[in-house]
Amino acid sequence: MAGMLDVPGNRKIAYALKHANAFLHLSRLGVEAYFRGDTEAWQAVLPNMAFATELYLKVLRAVRGGGQWPQGHDLKQLFDHLSAEDRTELERRYEGIRGSGPKEVLDRLLPGRDLSLPGVLEESRNAFPRLRYAFEGVEDPTAAPPPDAFGLLWFVSVLKPYIEEQDAPR
Repeated sequence: MAGMLDVPGNRKIAYALKHANAFLHLSRLGVEAYFRGDTEAWQAVLPNMAFATELYLKVLRAVRGGGQWPQGHDLKQLFDHLSAEDRTELERRYEGIRGSGPKEVLDRLLPGRDLSLPGVLEESRNAFPRLRYAFEGVEDPTAAPPPDAFGLLWFVSVLKPYIEEQDAPR
């Protein structure tokens, strides 16, 4: 089977993948800064993580669609347009990571929040356009990260390796 980048439009796909990796790297640096005490770092983390997630979803969709590039920023819609096989496998992997985390801590921090993958994608469906100008409408810049930060971190932690596996020789 051909590798992931052996599809029409592969230069655009390779370029998007490179950018997704860079945005993810920046968001991970922000997560580290947040846990070192920089309480305002999450404002950079979430838009970068959301954009990385968006690009990864678009890459996967473009690869599966023979190079056709999806439009929009809606993470839920981008995910919903993946094949049933891809969605099922990503949800399985996501639940594996979510299930290994400190569930009781998250339940206490985020009572009543739906941290299932469908719930996270619904909550963060337009996270990039909504949060890239985080200073607009933010009352407390030192507040804790919004719940979609946790879910997106888990999701991108399974999405990136899943995409990398698709390009491995078979």
